[in-house]
Amino acid sequence: MIKCLQSRTDRGGFSLKREFFPPDIHETPKRNRAGIVAMLITLSISVLFFSCEQDKKVTIPVNVLPQAKMAQVIKDVHLAEAEINLNSPPPALPGEQGDTVPKRRIDFEKIFESNKITRSQYDTSIYFYIAHPQLLDTIYVQVLNELSKMQSEK
Repeated sequence: MIKCLQSRTDRGGFSLKREFFPPDIHETPKRNRAGIVAMLITLSISVLFFSCEQDKKVTIPVNVLPQAKMAQVIKDVHLAEAEINLNSPPPALPGEQGDTVPKRRIDFEKIFESNKITRSQYDTSIYFYIAHPQLLDTIYVQVLNELSKMQSEK
C-alpha cells in the first residue's frame, strides 16, 4: 500500500511527502543494480548466441532451378532491364510536359523461352532463393562475375 502523507508547507499549502513516490533508480542499493546489470548482460549474450544461426547445408528442391541456371536467368533479366533503361527517353523535367512514349517492359516470356524454363519454375525458384539469402548472395556473385566478364570483353 502506498502511503500518502500530506504536510503543511510554509506558504499554507499542502505537499506530498516522499513516501508517496517510488524510489528513484539511483537510490536502489548497489547490490540490486549489479543484479540488474548481470541480468541484462546475460540476456544480451543469450540473444546474440541464439540469433547466430549456424551454417546449415540447404538442399535445393527438385522443382527449383539450380544456382548456375538461376544466375543465368537473373543475368538475362538485368540485361533486359538495362537495355530498356538505356533506350528509354529521359523523364520530363519538372514543369515540362512529359513525353507520350510509354516505357517498355521486360519481356519475361522471351527470357524464359531462351533459358528453356517456365514462369512457374522461375517464380518457385525466386521465392526459394529469397527465403535463403545465403544462396541468393552466391547467385548474385556469379551474376556479377558474368557481367564483369561481358564488360571486359567489350
